[in-house]
Amino acid sequence: MANEKVMPVIGPGIPNGPGNRYRINEKIRNTKVTIKRFIKYLGDQKKTMMFTFLLCLITTIVSIIGTRMNGESVDNFIIKGDMAGLYNICLILTAMYLASAVTTYFQNRFMVSIAQRTSSDIRRDLYRSLQMLPLKYFDTHSSGDLMSRLTNDVDNINMTLSQSITQFFSGVINIAGMLIAMVLLSPVLTLVGLTTTPFMYLLTKFIVKRTQPFFIKQQKELGVLNGYIEERISGQKAITLFGQEEQVKKDFEKINKKLTKSAIFAQAFSGIGPVNNAINNLTYLIITVCGAYFILAGMDLTIGMVFTFLLYMRNFTRPINELMNIFNSIQSALAGVERVFEVMDEPKEKDSERAKKVSNL
Repeated sequence: MANEKVMPVIGPGIPNGPGNRYRINEKIRNTKVTIKRFIKYLGDQKKTMMFTFLLCLITTIVSIIGTRMNGESVDNFIIKGDMAGLYNICLILTAMYLASAVTTYFQNRFMVSIAQRTSSDIRRDLYRSLQMLPLKYFDTHSSGDLMSRLTNDVDNINMTLSQSITQFFSGVINIAGMLIAMVLLSPVLTLVGLTTTPFMYLLTKFIVKRTQPFFIKQQKELGVLNGYIEERISGQKAITLFGQEEQVKKDFEKINKKLTKSAIFAQAFSGIGPVNNAINNLTYLIITVCGAYFILAGMDLTIGMVFTFLLYMRNFTRPINELMNIFNSIQSALAGVERVFEVMDEPKEKDSERAKKVSNL
């Protein structure tokens, strides 16, 4: 026993492992408050955000008009064999789709700028908060976890803003625009097509509610892993001196497995794309059958109108699927935002009234 080597505590631990000072707080904060607080960081980007929103609107209008022209080409040119008219409408559609591609490029470009500036502001405020925290805070919190909040979590926010938010804007506008276009084209087919929409909404709501805790845990487990790695590397001499290499490997494996498990639960349970695709395909089939029946029954419908409606329905359901899929990255980003705000909300250490400035250090 006298010769037994003892491993000093040098960082974050795990249950039944060394250095068990830092525990994961899996309590979910108020999501609405977090979102409102985060939106304040977008305040300086209002003009750019509005311009991006306008570009999304233009893209949607072009898509609606282009889809309608596709349907008219079936009734007016393809069925009648008018190749000259079909050629002209193809030229117009080509020009419209090129214009849509240009507006899409610029809306993505502006959103990247918004994301970079917003994440820069968050990173700045977080770093300033760290400079004002008392020393006891750093004694009870893993430096690796704090680094993870400053880098991984902020980068996650940046990626979500630059990619997912653009999809969110265009998705919402597309859904509204296509819905209006469908109602104007055929109210009857619109009622038929919307029968499956409540099922997709309820499914999304259920999955988002169930998977949010897993995304919170995933981000925090990642912070624990980063903290463990950073502090073990910085204390490698002590680990070697006390011969604790094997114990450190075992502890790392446990932490790594916990992160892997959290990530699998978060990603696997939120993968609702195949289910939505099955529902959408069923919807298209129902619309096709009903459209054919209405035409044969003598209703004021044409093949081109049914074709147009199917395109509208596809453009209506596609953004719904995209919105459901980007909830994964949005939830992960919200988990990162909460972790960042947790540090910002920590009580700051105030200077003594008798403190004197020190210069020439």
